Amino acid sequence: RFQHRILPQPLIQLSSPHGKILFKESLLSSNAEAFFPLSEQFLNQSDPAYCGITSLIMVLNAFGIDPNVRWKGGWRWYGSEDMVLETCCIDPERVKRAGILMEEYRSLGRCQGLQVDLKR
Repeated sequence: RFQHRILPQPLIQLSSPHGKILFKESLLSSNAEAFFPLSEQFLNQSDPAYCGITSLIMVLNAFGIDPNVRWKGGWRWYGSEDMVLETCCIDPERVKRAGILMEEYRSLGRCQGLQVDLKR
């Protein structure tokens, strides 16, 4: 069953008692500042394989990057994965089958105007 799966060790669910303690400690030590602009841009992925693309959209919107196209009405905003996939050289059907690699994530971010340094 996929719904409500328990996270494997050593992952900690944010809403768990321990997760809340860690989050509070992070807030108090000023290490959670990125949480707020990212959480304001929360977006559900439209396809299971789009987790990387959707995360990138949240980052782009949190940074206020202009997509240079209208999303809806007068809004210039990243509103869907298609906005990234249509402007960068990546095959959407391949992404649906296999997702994206870290190197592709970096390239997609750069294609949208971010400065991205890959760290492993």
